[in-house]
Amino acid sequence: MMESVMGFEDFPRGGADSGAQALLGTASWRFTAPPYRSGHIWLGRDGDGNAVGHDDDRHIVTVAGSRSGKGRSILIPNLLTWKGSVVVNDPKGENATITAVLRSHIPGHAVVVIDPHGAADVPLSLRAAFNPLDLIDADADEAIDIAAAIGEAMMIDSGDGKDIHWTESARQLVEAVMLHVAVTETGKARSLVRVRRLLTMGDPDYAEMLSAEEVARKGDKAQTIGPFDALWQSMSSSLATNEAVRDVIAGAANSIQDMGENERGSVMSTARRNSKFIDSRWMRKCLEGGGQTALDIDALKAAPHGLSVFICMPARFIATHARFLRLMFNLIFYRMESQGLAKPACGLPVLMLMDEVSALGRFEVIDKAAGLMAGYGVKLWSVWQDLGQLKRHYRESWETFLGNAGILQCFANSDMTTLEWLSKRMGEVELIRETAGTSKAVSTQSSKSQGRTETAGWSRSTGTSSGESEMPGLSQVSARTGGSELVPFIARTAASAIGENNTRSMQDGQSGGESIQSGDSASTGNTETETVNQGIHKAALMNPDEIARLFDRKTGRQIVFIDNAPVALMRTNWDTDDAFTQARASLQIIRNKC
Repeated sequence: MMESVMGFEDFPRGGADSGAQALLGTASWRFTAPPYRSGHIWLGRDGDGNAVGHDDDRHIVTVAGSRSGKGRSILIPNLLTWKGSVVVNDPKGENATITAVLRSHIPGHAVVVIDPHGAADVPLSLRAAFNPLDLIDADADEAIDIAAAIGEAMMIDSGDGKDIHWTESARQLVEAVMLHVAVTETGKARSLVRVRRLLTMGDPDYAEMLSAEEVARKGDKAQTIGPFDALWQSMSSSLATNEAVRDVIAGAANSIQDMGENERGSVMSTARRNSKFIDSRWMRKCLEGGGQTALDIDALKAAPHGLSVFICMPARFIATHARFLRLMFNLIFYRMESQGLAKPACGLPVLMLMDEVSALGRFEVIDKAAGLMAGYGVKLWSVWQDLGQLKRHYRESWETFLGNAGILQCFANSDMTTLEWLSKRMGEVELIRETAGTSKAVSTQSSKSQGRTETAGWSRSTGTSSGESEMPGLSQVSARTGGSELVPFIARTAASAIGENNTRSMQDGQSGGESIQSGDSASTGNTETETVNQGIHKAALMNPDEIARLFDRKTGRQIVFIDNAPVALMRTNWDTDDAFTQARASLQIIRNKC
């Protein structure tokens, strides 16, 4: 059965055979995908209107330009159809506003929205807090590793290698302070807010206590102990029962005290700069809890009916609060991996849908997740505006990142970096191009000749002759003597006869002639020749300009690479497509009740 090309008839090459050119092989378009089933990624519809999907355990990459409708046509449809656990990076809060309540009605399914700035319009019952230090059990073997994961997410260096000493030293200090807080504090004080306060203010309460003890011992000679000296003393004498944790805490305190004033100042400055996002009132409320439901990351894999986590951070705050997003995702990936290779209890992978992932900067865990996390029951779905973003953050691995994707989805692309890469990725087609020609020739020849010949002539001749003789006629003598005496006779005697003869002649002549000749001739010839030539040449399946035009956001089309083959499909808007009629009705009922 041939694939329908309905809706894609204007493709220049690799589609329906127009008769003018025939494909020998190599690249070509496909116009359908497997029928959509529950548990598949919803792709859209083919040209005949059939719902299509794909089931693949590899990661997914979407590259779509700004304001392209990717939420409406790609992300929300999948959040309405995916029944397993999801983690959604939702900068605008739009995905949570539309789908969080609907997902909460999946039987047994839990939903939490981490939304420090209130970007999403969701019920208070769905809002949750996230305290990373809740993951640290100071007595557990992995306490140091979890602290390191938090520190790695918070610390962003310049990338040029110049600040690596300050960044690494600051990271070690922050990790040690986190462990110190995990050992010494309880309740709301056991949070990153407390860590931030210690990094910026030291420990004034402990300093006051130490100063009082000093005065009690030395009286007027006692010296006041500063808040940072008090902090280093407290950490140096850590009471952690976990020896490894105690060594990390004390070691960091001793290192910072051994540094010169300038070096210590640079390390402290780096630690404060990378933890500044905690100063936000919204961040403090989210990180401390404040009576909200606490996020249990482990439930993403452990919950039998799944868990949905929406992380909302408005674009205007991403520049300053990207560390919070990095912190969330770093810990989520860490916990998913720490739970081993067992599949999630709900039976489907945890879908990590990371919109605007470029805002996180270079994030090692993303690079790692693309190749390894599928084995831990996680399906990563990263969304980019263009390939320039991916190349900028992952210079050495961006091609591998794309090559390992089970689904690569592109539409509404306008930058040349993305368009040229897509054209090359699609490949080339070899074409037999037939050119038929007819030539007609008409020849006409004519000739005309005319000649005239004329001759004329005139001649005259005149002649005169005279003579005398005195002898008889020789004939008489000869006759008489028989001829024998002729000579003697001549000798002996003179001529005995006299004769005279005069002759005159004149002739006149004239001649002339004229001839005239003429002739005409003409000939006409018609020649008609038909030729058919065949030539083989290569051409891009689609060039950059054609991709930009035929997959513009207004067309509703998309390119989906499945098993390295380009598939042309139609996107589906959740608010108009028939597949989501029930979801739209349910959402309206819920909103009316509210």
